Amino acid sequence: MDRGGGEDRAGTILAESSAREAHAVRELRFHGRGGQGVVLLSKLVARLYFQAGKHVKEFPKFGVERRGAPVEGYVRVSDQPIELACQIYEPDAVAVMAESILDQVDVTAGLQPGGMLLLNSPHPPETFRSRFAGFRVATVDASAIALRHGLGTPLAPIANTALFGAFARLAGFSRETVAAALQAELKRPERDRRAALEGYASVRPAVLLPGTPQRPPSPPPAFRTLEELPDLAYSLRDARGVRTGTWRSQRPVYRFKVAPCHARCPAGNDVRGFLGALAAGAVDRALEILLETSPLPGVCGRVCPHPCEDECNRIALDGAVAVRAAERFVAERGAEPRWEVPPRNGRRVAVVGSGPAGLSAAWQLGRRGYRVVVFEAAPEPGGMLRLGIPAYRLPREVLDRELARIGGLGVEIRCGVHVGRDVGVEALVRDYDAVVVAVGQQGDLRLGIPGEDAPGAFHGLSFLREHHLGRGVRVGEKVIVIGGGNTAVDVAGVCLRESPTRDVTIVYRRSRAEMPAIPEEVDQILDEGVRLVELASPLAVETDAAGRVVGLRCQQMELGEPDGSGRRRPVPVAGSEHVLPCDQVVFATGQARSLPWAHDVEIAADGIHTSLANVFVCGDASTGEGTVAAAIGSGRRAALAVHRALGGRPEVPAPSWAPQVEEILRAERIHWAHVEPQPRSEPPRRAVEQRLRGYEEVVGSIADGAAEARRCIQCGTCTACDRCFVFCPEPAVIRRHGTYAFDLEYCKGCGVCFEECPRGVIDMVEEPA
Repeated sequence: MDRGGGEDRAGTILAESSAREAHAVRELRFHGRGGQGVVLLSKLVARLYFQAGKHVKEFPKFGVERRGAPVEGYVRVSDQPIELACQIYEPDAVAVMAESILDQVDVTAGLQPGGMLLLNSPHPPETFRSRFAGFRVATVDASAIALRHGLGTPLAPIANTALFGAFARLAGFSRETVAAALQAELKRPERDRRAALEGYASVRPAVLLPGTPQRPPSPPPAFRTLEELPDLAYSLRDARGVRTGTWRSQRPVYRFKVAPCHARCPAGNDVRGFLGALAAGAVDRALEILLETSPLPGVCGRVCPHPCEDECNRIALDGAVAVRAAERFVAERGAEPRWEVPPRNGRRVAVVGSGPAGLSAAWQLGRRGYRVVVFEAAPEPGGMLRLGIPAYRLPREVLDRELARIGGLGVEIRCGVHVGRDVGVEALVRDYDAVVVAVGQQGDLRLGIPGEDAPGAFHGLSFLREHHLGRGVRVGEKVIVIGGGNTAVDVAGVCLRESPTRDVTIVYRRSRAEMPAIPEEVDQILDEGVRLVELASPLAVETDAAGRVVGLRCQQMELGEPDGSGRRRPVPVAGSEHVLPCDQVVFATGQARSLPWAHDVEIAADGIHTSLANVFVCGDASTGEGTVAAAIGSGRRAALAVHRALGGRPEVPAPSWAPQVEEILRAERIHWAHVEPQPRSEPPRRAVEQRLRGYEEVVGSIADGAAEARRCIQCGTCTACDRCFVFCPEPAVIRRHGTYAFDLEYCKGCGVCFEECPRGVIDMVEEPA
């Protein structure tokens, strides 16, 4: 750089430590590894002195190696033009970007006693008393500062600007000059500016450590005579490159991680696995993968709230993968596997309830050779799948097809049998080797407000059950549905199709943002014409002299602090009572477990075992989670508990795709530059005027499930993309038949493979001691 204008603002620390002050030249040396930003650190320091009116010369030293190998940066500062161009061998001050370098490079080489040494370390200077006796040592935890400001990753923090701020403080520069240097060298310096100023504020003052500098002995030459030179044959054998493993302070390892979609799937489906098969065009295999954990992919492909999509890492790029739509596509297009009824093992299991939890338990037990009998109180099987979810969301033929699959395993479903009334629990315990209770939550929660039992007032589950059984439930001309969950939304959808005036309103005591119902279902019914009254809490059902419903008295609410559910608690607004006119009210305010015969049965902490020997519970009767997917997962866990309790064979080992560590792979570990943006596939929907003509399915299927599945980037699993192989600066990645390994003789731990892996399969771990 040319000489700049301005006053000499260099501090006294370097002046005091300089052995060549008479020559008016200060020499600074910076140690790091390729990729850590040593060059930028040198440029920033040079910029400081240039702004102060000094002549400066800055240049780096690279070896034959690239990223990860030791790199040095040099800065000369003088009041006069600088002609000297050689490396710096006797620095006045040294800064070191990582403690791991101290074991591989003599950072104090040429540094005179009393010279300054700035270390990136969380430890105080006195920690290095024995190692750097006789030098002035200052420390700053630049790596932690960098991470706090989003610079780099835990294994590869970009600590140069934080170390720069610390150096500037020790050299006597002001905060303003630090910010100005960053502004001059960087295009977007905001995060780096904050890191530099924190480094400036938190650097520990330099401490002159007592003692005399201890110089490490010089290493012996590699050879002493011509006879000891390596021969040509050996050189050719070693032509892959220079062995650099001794430089390594960390090493790469391959580790499959848990995909966030899998972690959030309540049913426990291998989401990553079935999407991978579908993406490859193997739709039949994709169906087999789904059926390993759930017998109801056609059902879940329609009614699951898809929490997997809420966790999809692809949200950070262009939107979550449409997992639910892909599952439906597979259920519709995949060929039904040729299931063979396994040999019976002589054990009999009774399942009480044919909802999703009971069907899931029956499916898993049937596949393991158990004779399974399912008892269902309703005239048809399916539980709330049939009696609670409207046909426009779940067509009955889809449910019947999946029930047939379960029956194909030899599972018997006895309908019209009410356990506790038609058959006693004691009889089931006596006649079967195990009993699985999967009765869901059949009872309606009551608000206990005046008029709740008036003619024209109904409760949600009872309303839906009577409607789906075809018992002629009358729907009024002006209907109010109370609640914000899926039951309230389903009741509103049915009333809208049955009401002669289609005047339907949902009243909810919180705002729409807090509604627990599936957001798409809320959007759908609002599009269809249902009104939503938010922040209104019911106080009483108003009736006329004949006892008929004429309105719902409510109180205006406002949102306060969050309650135990994490949602903001509704708080009454004084003097805000009002009446909403209506001729029918349906309460959809929650569900309750109804087990009159089991009031003294205790459920264990795992939500599966009970205080009765070989009696197990699953689904909403246990967890109360209220979703089909959660009930399916609970039913499978109950079946496995039965299998273990009855001495069944151990489960098969984990498949090859199973994660090797329980870490969930998050979006920040994805290398998005290697992922091509692609818009999400959205399923078609019927026009509103068509929807209201009856109960035809509203949402259709996506046209190309394989294309949507290809949007899945297979988080946490290796897809043999070759990025680690291609980007490795050394011959350290070995590829054989689509798998990879590391040759640690040539790996110097640079972390290029770690940073370039698109799916976060590679970790960097500390080198073993």
